[in-house]
Amino acid sequence: MQAYVLFATVRASYSTFWARLRASLIACLSRSCYTHVMIGFADTVLDPSSKGCFFYDLESTIEFYPALGAVFRIPFTYPIDLNYFRHLEGKPLATWPTIRRWLQIEFGFNHGGTDDCICVVLACLRAGGLDVPMRIVSPVELFRWLRNRKFVYATDRFSGFRIHARQLLTS
Repeated sequence: MQAYVLFATVRASYSTFWARLRASLIACLSRSCYTHVMIGFADTVLDPSSKGCFFYDLESTIEFYPALGAVFRIPFTYPIDLNYFRHLEGKPLATWPTIRRWLQIEFGFNHGGTDDCICVVLACLRAGGLDVPMRIVSPVELFRWLRNRKFVYATDRFSGFRIHARQLLTS
C-alpha cells in the first residue's frame, strides 16, 4: 500500500490576497517555501485547506496542481479511509487554531488537534502505521522528517519534476 504526501507553495498568480498573506506568514514562521501539505491514497488526494477539504484525482493533482513543490511516496502498513474526513468537505478551515497550536508547542504546552492541513495529514500518516512525532507543526518539519527517513521523493528544484513525480506513482 502506497500513500503520497504532497507539499505545495503558494504562488502569487494562483491565489487570493488573503491566501498569499497566510502563506507568507507560514513561510516566515517556518522559514520554508512549503506552506501547505496534502495526502494521497488509493488514487485520491485529500486537500485540507482554508477553503475547506477537497478530494481530487491523484494523477490530475500531480499533473496540474499549480503550486505543487514536492511529492513523497510512503509505504503504509495499514490502509487509510480518506472518507473519514468527508465531514470537512467544503468547510473553510480557520487559521487561528493553527497559530495557537504553534504557540502552545513553542512554549511547551499540550495542544489539541485542529483540522488544518498538517494535523489532517499527520492523522492519516499515523492511521497508516507511521509513528510521526507530535511536535511536527509545519509542512517543512514534516518534509524534513520524511526526507530524513529516506522516503522516495521528487521536488520542483530539479528539472523534470512532474515527470519524476508521475514516475513515483507507477513504480
